[in-house]
Amino acid sequence: REELRHPVRHTPRRRRATIQDHTDEVLFVTFSPCGRLLATCSRDRRTGIFRMVDGAAAPERVAMLVHDSTALRAHWWPEYPHTRITVSTGSPGEHSAA
Repeated sequence: REELRHPVRHTPRRRRATIQDHTDEVLFVTFSPCGRLLATCSRDRRTGIFRMVDGAAAPERVAMLVHDSTALRAHWWPEYPHTRITVSTGSPGEHSAA
């Protein structure tokens, strides 16, 4: 039960910045366990990795991972330093609406 309470207590309650690096709908967003990294999964077939920088107006983009299909969900590796991530994607044969 404690592992379920932790994210609730440490989830931001106000908008800090708007990320505009995707060209289509963002389907999933997740913070790393340390709270310093953010992953965004989008219909544009990309997963954005961003570093949360104290005092900065917006997160700093670290990487943009490109996939063969829609990025649906991401999970951070639970052990520090939280530099590994797995991404679930849609069917490789799906067609883009764009």
